[in-house]
Amino acid sequence: MSYLQMILHNRKYLKVLLALLTITAGICSPRHQNYAALSLPHQTREHPADLEYYAQADLADTEAQDRIQTALERQATRLNLSNLPIRKIPSEIGKLKDLKTFSIHNDELSSIPAEIGQLKNLKTLILHADNLNGLPTEIGRLEKLETLVISSKNLSALPSEIGQLANLKELSIQRTQIDRLPQEIARLKNLQILSVTYSHLSSFPEGIEQLINLRVIDFSNNKLSRIPSEVGQSKKLQKMNLKGNQLRRLPKQVGQLVNLEKLILSDNRLSRLPKEIGQLVKLKELSLYANKLSQLPTEVGQLENLQEINLSDNKLSFFPENTLNLPQLQIISLAENELSDLPKGIGNLKQLRKLIFWNNRLSRLPEEISQLSNLNELELCGNQLSSLPVEIRQLVNLQKLDLADNQISHFPSMFGELVNLKELSLSSNQWTDFSAELREIPHFEDLLRVTKFCRFDLSDSQRKKLEDKLDEIFE
Repeated sequence: MSYLQMILHNRKYLKVLLALLTITAGICSPRHQNYAALSLPHQTREHPADLEYYAQADLADTEAQDRIQTALERQATRLNLSNLPIRKIPSEIGKLKDLKTFSIHNDELSSIPAEIGQLKNLKTLILHADNLNGLPTEIGRLEKLETLVISSKNLSALPSEIGQLANLKELSIQRTQIDRLPQEIARLKNLQILSVTYSHLSSFPEGIEQLINLRVIDFSNNKLSRIPSEVGQSKKLQKMNLKGNQLRRLPKQVGQLVNLEKLILSDNRLSRLPKEIGQLVKLKELSLYANKLSQLPTEVGQLENLQEINLSDNKLSFFPENTLNLPQLQIISLAENELSDLPKGIGNLKQLRKLIFWNNRLSRLPEEISQLSNLNELELCGNQLSSLPVEIRQLVNLQKLDLADNQISHFPSMFGELVNLKELSLSSNQWTDFSAELREIPHFEDLLRVTKFCRFDLSDSQRKKLEDKLDEIFE
C-alpha cells in the first residue's frame, strides 16, 4: 500500500490532503506532476478527479460506521444511510438489535450484508440502490418486517426466503429487471399491498388467490399479457393498477372483486370489457384511456358509485350513453376519440365537475349543458365548434374553459356572466368580429391579462386584433 493510500484511510488528514492536491495540481511543473502520479492507482492517473471520489467514498464509509456506532450507543430505532457514497453497508449493522426502520438511497451499493438478518426487530426496510444485484437469503430472518421497499435497475430476482416474512404487509418493488415473483410469495398471508412497477413482470405470481388480505395490486408498467381468473378470489381487493401492460382482455371473474374501488387499465390493448364489470358496485374510479375500445357494455350503467371514468384515446364513435345515469359521476374524459356529438342526457350528470372532450369531431353543444351547475372545467379544444349556446352563461362555477383550435368566428359576450372563470383559451379559431358587448364583460381586462391565476390564450395575431378592438371600444 502506498503512503498516499495509507493517508486516505486516516480521516484526520483527508480534507487537508484534498486541499494540497488541489493546490499542487495548479502549480506543479509537468515533471513534478509525473512524479506525484507514480503513487496513485492507474485509474486515478488517467482521471485525476477520481481521487476526490475515492477519498469521499472512504470518508463516507467511516461516516457510516460512525452513524452505526452512534445508533448502537443510543439504542436507536431508526437509521438512514442515504446520501453517503458508500460502497458497502458495514457488517456492524447487525448489532443494532433495537432498529425498527432502516433506509438507504445509494447508487454505488451492489450488495446487502448477511448481517441484515440479525435485525430481529426491524419493521421497515427501504433499499434504493441502482447497482444492487441481489438480496441475501438471510432477509428471510426478519420475522417482524412489515414493509419492504426495493428499487434497483440491476435486480433480476428475489430470494425464495422472502416467503418467510410472515408479518409482511407491504412489498413494493420498483424499476428492476424482475420478470417473475417466487411462488413463495403466496405464503405471505398478511400482505396487503403488492406492488411491482416499471419492471419486466410477465405474469401474476402463482397462488395469488392465497393472499387473502390483499388490498392493493399495482403491477403497472410491466409486460403482463393476461390476468388469471384466480384474481377474482381476492375479495378484499380495493385497488388494482395494471396500466402500461399488454392486456387484451379481462376475465369475467373480475366482477367478483366486490370491494374494488379503483380499477386502472390504461395503456393496454383492450378492445372490449366483460359485462361482469357492472358487478363492481363499489367502484369509484375506472381508467381505460389508451386502449382500443369502440363501445362499453350496458352494465357500466350499474356502477352507481362511480365518480371518475377516463375513456380518452380509444375508438369510440358514439357517446357511451350508459354513463349518463351515473349519479355520482364527477369526471368524465372522452378526449381523442371519434365522437361527433354530446347527447342531451349530459344534463343528467348533476355532480359533474370536469368534462374533457378535446380532439373529437364535435360541431355543436346541446343547450342541456347548462344544467351542469357544478362544472368547473370544460375542455373542448380540437373540435369543430363554430358557436356556443347562450345557455353556457349559466355555468357560473366554471373556472376553466378551453375552446382552442375550433372554428368559432364570433366572440361570445356571454363569458361576462362566468364570474368564476380563471382560465380561458381561444387560440386557433376564426375570429372575424369582437362585439362591442365586450364592454359589458366584468373585469375583462383582468381576464385578458396573463397572470399566475388567470390565463386568456389567443394567438399573437388574434390578440393584436382584440387589443385594437378594445382600444376602439373603451377609448
